[in-house]
Amino acid sequence: MTSESAFCDVEFPAVSTLLSETEVLDEELFVERYPLHYLIIEAIDEDELAWRNFTTSTVPAVRKGLASAVLGVAPVRKRDQTNPYSWMITIGRTRSNDIVLADASISKLHGWIRQQHDGGALSFTVTDAGSRNGTHVNGRALRGQTGALPLGARLRLGQVEMLFVDGRLLHQALRRVAGSAVHAA
Repeated sequence: MTSESAFCDVEFPAVSTLLSETEVLDEELFVERYPLHYLIIEAIDEDELAWRNFTTSTVPAVRKGLASAVLGVAPVRKRDQTNPYSWMITIGRTRSNDIVLADASISKLHGWIRQQHDGGALSFTVTDAGSRNGTHVNGRALRGQTGALPLGARLRLGQVEMLFVDGRLLHQALRRVAGSAVHAA
């Protein structure tokens, strides 16, 4: 059984649970438990929040210039039998997508992520599906094209901004958030 198939058998935990786990698990154990790749939605400043549905939980989206905190985490993986596109991880506004972002700036099928194994190395690409409000990777517009999606990349779909991470970077981001909360208290 692969780590991915074992992971897909359990429901993905809430951000609060992930934050708690970073307090008790070192990075190595956290990555063992969460070996996949993830999209993190970041934002804070409650005066500016526009609520959006991200996978199965409602989270605020990013607004430029605001303090940030991890508000949503979604594994980048196929959900069982959500759509006929087995070769890609779809992202869009409708529930038939693998990653759902119910936001007016997101197209029904906004784009997709593909994972490739290039000589043993794992790489990812993101493709804009001709969306109305665009897809950007690290500020570069894709406009119906495919672009590389490296670890740590800022991915913007419509008005929703995310960070593409692996388990190690997820652990580090959550530790920063937990540390900020302690210092703010």
